[in-house]
Amino acid sequence: MGRIEKLFNDCWEFQVVGINENPDEEKYVEVRLPHDWLIYDCNNLYADGTGYYRKVFSLEKQDNKRYYINFDGVYMDSTVYVNGSEAGVNRYGYSPFEYDITGLLKNGENEIKVEIRHKSPNSRWYSGAGIYRDVHFIEVNDLHIAPNGVYIYTECLSGKNSGDRGKWKVTADIEIAGDDPENIKDDLGFE
Repeated sequence: MGRIEKLFNDCWEFQVVGINENPDEEKYVEVRLPHDWLIYDCNNLYADGTGYYRKVFSLEKQDNKRYYINFDGVYMDSTVYVNGSEAGVNRYGYSPFEYDITGLLKNGENEIKVEIRHKSPNSRWYSGAGIYRDVHFIEVNDLHIAPNGVYIYTECLSGKNSGDRGKWKVTADIEIAGDDPENIKDDLGFE
C-alpha cells in the first residue's frame, strides 16, 4: 500500500477583508504557512475579519488513487474549496482535519481556497487567526487504511495465570477505506 504525504506550505497567497466581504483577486500577497494574520497588527489583536488563502498547483491524477488535503490547525471558522466547490467546513480551531478531495480535482491546474472567519470574542486567550499549522497533500491507493484508522488496545495479563507474569495482549483494529473492500486480502497481503 502506498502513501505519499507532501508538506504543502509553500506558494500560498493571502488577503484579509471585513466580515461578509469578498476578496479582491488583485490584492492577494504571497505567504508561507504556518501564518497568523492577527499578529501583524499588535494594536488590534482581536480584529474581526475574513481571511482568504489560496494555492494553485498542478496535478496529473492517477487511476486507483485517492487524494486528501490535511490541515493540522486552522483558526477558526473555516470552509475549504477545491476548484470552486466546497470540500468541507470546520468550525473548531484547535483540532486537525482533512478532506477527501479526489472528486473535486482535475488533471492540470487546480486551486485550493480556504475562507476563515474570525470574530471576537472567541477565546479566553489570544487565539490568532489563519492557517497556523502545517498543511499536507496526501495520495493513497484507492483501497487504503482510513485516516486515523488504526486502533491499538493493550491488556496486561499479569496475575491472571501464574505463567502470564509480565505478558501483555495487544489487539489492533484497522479500518479500511476505498471502493472495493472485498479485495482487502489481495491488496493488503494479509487476512
